[in-house]
Amino acid sequence: MLSSIEQDAESPSPEVVTASSATPQPESPAIAQPEIPPQPRPQEVGASPPKPMALETLRTWYRAARDLGHDPLHLEQIKQLGLSAKQANGNGFEVSPALQRDMARDLALYQAFQQRGQYVAQASQHILSRMGRTQGADTQFCGKIYELRQSADRLVVSRVSPHPQIILEMVQGNIQRTTVTPEDCQRFQRFVQRIATVQTQAPAQSGLER
Repeated sequence: MLSSIEQDAESPSPEVVTASSATPQPESPAIAQPEIPPQPRPQEVGASPPKPMALETLRTWYRAARDLGHDPLHLEQIKQLGLSAKQANGNGFEVSPALQRDMARDLALYQAFQQRGQYVAQASQHILSRMGRTQGADTQFCGKIYELRQSADRLVVSRVSPHPQIILEMVQGNIQRTTVTPEDCQRFQRFVQRIATVQTQAPAQSGLER
């Protein structure tokens, strides 16, 4: 059975970046990796004690570490912290300065993932609005490399070639999972620009190209 923090990592969170429904712009998305903040000096005598940490912050950290591809031991450590925070219910639960530095590093690196995910979400909605096919309650677009599927509250972007993989999942406008790469962003940007220049609507089955 999944733990609480793993289940919550699949649910919408107010701290996760929200994608807007606006049509993506032709400019390149922000895909540069942010600089990792300098490591604070080790805690010295008289330094501030560990600070309390909210459970929601730990859930966000878990998502970041998972999507960044950290090893299972790292994820298990965050999960155990989340369980301890939930049991403490905000009463006296603290995280060491070393773990706070690890969290700050992961969240800083994850900002670029969120920015890329937000761009691909906007581009996907634009593509689906122009070229998607309605199947039941879903709108879908199947290309050579990507498959897009949107329902009332969920957007899923999958890479079907060369290895099938979900690269973006959003629920109620909130990013739940993203492994979008700079190359993915560039492909979506070129395809959105191509749609803008085509005078007649392209066949719905035409693929996203390199």
